Amino acid sequence: MSQTILNVKNQKSKTYTPDKNSKGKIQNSKLNTLTYLVFCLLFFVFNLSYAQVIPIAEAIADADSNGIPDLRNQYVTVTGIVTVPSGVFSRTRTDIYVQDNTAGVNVFNFSYIPTSLGDSVIVSGQVYFYRGKTEISNASITIVAHNRPLPEPLPLTCAMINREPYEGSLVKLTGVFTTAFLLAGDQNYNLIDNSGSCVMRIYKDTDIPGLIVVQDTFTVIGIKSQYTTDTIPPVNTGYQLLPRFRTDFSRNLNDALPLMTIAEVQRPGPDGYSSAYEGQYVRVRGRITGPAYIFTSGSSKSLFIQDATNGINVYAPLYADTATTWLDSCGTEWEVIGKVTEYNGLTEIANGVMMLLDKTIVPISPVELPFNTPITEGMESKLIKVTGPIIAEPSQAGAGQNFTIKNGTPGITIRVLNTTNIPINQFQKNKNFQIVGIVGQYTTSSPFNTGYQVMPRFNSDIIDLTSTQPPAEIMRIDTVYPNPFSRRADDPLLQSCLIRINSPQDYRLYLEIFDMEGRSVKKLLTNQPGGYYELRWDGTNQNAEPLPIGIYILNLKGITPQGKQEFVRKPIVIGTKL
Repeated sequence: MSQTILNVKNQKSKTYTPDKNSKGKIQNSKLNTLTYLVFCLLFFVFNLSYAQVIPIAEAIADADSNGIPDLRNQYVTVTGIVTVPSGVFSRTRTDIYVQDNTAGVNVFNFSYIPTSLGDSVIVSGQVYFYRGKTEISNASITIVAHNRPLPEPLPLTCAMINREPYEGSLVKLTGVFTTAFLLAGDQNYNLIDNSGSCVMRIYKDTDIPGLIVVQDTFTVIGIKSQYTTDTIPPVNTGYQLLPRFRTDFSRNLNDALPLMTIAEVQRPGPDGYSSAYEGQYVRVRGRITGPAYIFTSGSSKSLFIQDATNGINVYAPLYADTATTWLDSCGTEWEVIGKVTEYNGLTEIANGVMMLLDKTIVPISPVELPFNTPITEGMESKLIKVTGPIIAEPSQAGAGQNFTIKNGTPGITIRVLNTTNIPINQFQKNKNFQIVGIVGQYTTSSPFNTGYQVMPRFNSDIIDLTSTQPPAEIMRIDTVYPNPFSRRADDPLLQSCLIRINSPQDYRLYLEIFDMEGRSVKKLLTNQPGGYYELRWDGTNQNAEPLPIGIYILNLKGITPQGKQEFVRKPIVIGTKL
């Protein structure tokens, strides 16, 4: 010690001689001194804040048992481990839970502060009382460490859930049962054990919606919380269990519910039109073909999805708020779980949940409706394309307008919903259109095998083929293909003959097919205005009966404005499959 003192004294007695770097050394010395003072100040404040830390049990204490915290409206600082991280109960606000070795508490802030499960945090804020729940509000959060061990959940019973103790703590119920089958978001469910029953609340922003619960006893972990409208002490109602994740459930049936094709879900039962799975829960995946903003009326979303096999309507699903905008994006992929129902003939998956699987836009291509083919039950909710002339102009029908185009012999109802904003005045009688749309159904009477309709979605679903070819200066038959054709050809497009004709606009046209004996067997156009037409003939007579193999004459007759008749004829052959 004496040697040390001597050295110090000797150092103090030395004469200081400035050199050319002395000015910089003096400045560095001042800077180091300032840094040291700032460090000391921060150290003091840091330690002062730690001096104010109190146990969570003290912060939420309720000595008079009136359900209201004794430190209400006072500011406190606590520390603990995050048992519910940010983004689980709310994706826009801070709504987390923190627990130390004395108790747990809700921590709330209107701003979103990111935290992770297992974070060790220091929380400062105001003790607040909201709907019976004690929370630390307007909270500031300092993360001290990550990935700390979580507290073990406290084993409780349903009866214990219904009392004030352990509010805000991570708890566990063992041997409980619920009559619920499919859990949805922002819903309450009853849990039952040997002690009684309690409420389980499922938040929609968790990953729990869509969970299928075993119809047996199970274990569930969650936060013991409270939500009540009572304001007069004692405030001791509205207790509930809040699971955080699907993994908080010891068992579920999601893996037991098989992923089905939509075609299988659409498969008719014994009556020939209602789904064989009506009343049952199913799980499917598909990409949106009919966006919600077009097919929704009222508060419940309605949309169409399709997989590689078929399409189906999804009605009143629950979904995460963050996925809302994607309900309007055709081509996005979703998983849907819900109950199969029938509404006026339309098969739906209703009152379930939708989970976004893929935001990548992968459009579904429409299937072309073969010529002379009516719409049938097997096409319901599928995206199709149909071509033909308008034979009945639009008329108002509910929240849209209906008109009819002719696909050979069958008439196809086209329904244009008001929500599509597709101009109606373009659909005039005798004009020829190609229309893409979803096959819907609406019928109120049994048997539910009528009322099929094609529902276009966008302006791009409509192509006016009439305007693609201007009226010709002379009447002519442009195309007869294939010729010969066979009704038994493997390719559906070769099972009928494509016919294109054109004439001056002011002509009146008659297109008819005769056999070699001169008898009329099929009328394709009768007294129609001149111009361009594209039609198909499938080798049937006027009664839709197949005609025998052979040579026929396609006869186009035009009547000029002066009443003069003109004719153009071409042979057309019904052949056999080679």
